[in-house]
Amino acid sequence: MNIYDFKTKSEYIPRKNVSVDGYWPIGIDVGYSGVKVYAPNAVLCFPSFARVRREGIAEVGKMKNSDILYRDDKGVLWDVGEMANNSLSPNDVDDSMNTLYSRYRYHNPMFKTLAETSMAMAMRANKIGAKKEEDKLKIVSGLPAKYHIADAAPLRNVLEGHHRFDLKIGSNPWETYEFEIEKEDLVILQQPLGAYYSTCLNNNADMTALGNRIYRKLEVVIMDGGFGTIDGCLISAKTHKVTNKETFPAGAMKEIFRRTVADIQDIYGTEIAVHAFQRYLQTGKIPVVDRVARRKKEVSFADILERHTRQLCIETMTRMELAYDSFIGTDMLVVAGGTGAAWYEQLKDRYKEMGIEVIQSSPSDNLSSVYDIVRGYYLFLASMLKRTK
Repeated sequence: MNIYDFKTKSEYIPRKNVSVDGYWPIGIDVGYSGVKVYAPNAVLCFPSFARVRREGIAEVGKMKNSDILYRDDKGVLWDVGEMANNSLSPNDVDDSMNTLYSRYRYHNPMFKTLAETSMAMAMRANKIGAKKEEDKLKIVSGLPAKYHIADAAPLRNVLEGHHRFDLKIGSNPWETYEFEIEKEDLVILQQPLGAYYSTCLNNNADMTALGNRIYRKLEVVIMDGGFGTIDGCLISAKTHKVTNKETFPAGAMKEIFRRTVADIQDIYGTEIAVHAFQRYLQTGKIPVVDRVARRKKEVSFADILERHTRQLCIETMTRMELAYDSFIGTDMLVVAGGTGAAWYEQLKDRYKEMGIEVIQSSPSDNLSSVYDIVRGYYLFLASMLKRTK
């Protein structure tokens, strides 16, 4: 197991994605661990964390390419993404678990900061291309299927309307962003549909042979393994409706991290908050201090993380089997997201005697699994826009 694969990356990948003249479509997935973004000229990801810059810290020192500074319309300065993560001490508790990982986070100013940063990053010009002034913004995002109706209004309140803020990325100068998102220009999908469309559509937003087979013949269970939750649903070729919507809030990567840091504290006495754990995934080691001997050493936690990863997979899938009748009558299990990728081989082995196809979402692309959902969002939007032409 590669510990580094568990770390939420900061990356910006210039890449030509399918688009439609006259529009600038954007797919946004503000997950509990990472913000994933799709645009006509790039895909990108950065950690889902931001904090107001503390007094006494210089506004701009030497900045890395992945460093992001956001300034809201009142002049408040925020560190965003990896830059904010790196400012955390191991046991920093200023940002509580309830605030960071709550289903009701849409009212938190941090969420607005992350959302506006993602939209701005999607509008950056690069060597692939640039948004024209006349291009109309179209945005697609999503919510867990179980909360799709209940949580749509607070998410719309953040994404719709007038936006004005400043952003600085790396050593680039500050840029001011001002734009309007109308109600009709925002689509909010049920989250598992992102995995469904990512499985069925190619990079040109056309149906693949696999997609046609799924659409016409198969009973498919989607398992979206994110950081905060595991979300499941059934999509049947008979009805093409999203049914059997389930969310397992204590069954995803956050719980793996929680158990891992609890064991680290019990065994080594090193206290690490869950939201501060990301920085240690770079090396897979944590500092252990012997205060009496005045000695400090680095200790690997790979075995602890691997044990909890495997154990939580067993627990979560046992719960999913209860929800989906042991997958009797299921033809295919589509596995999406970062937690899904960590469990994929274990899932194939678990169901090898059940006659179920277990596949990863996005089979027609080589991007990381963390982009599965946002890729599906974007391809759905592109397909919809293509039909309007």
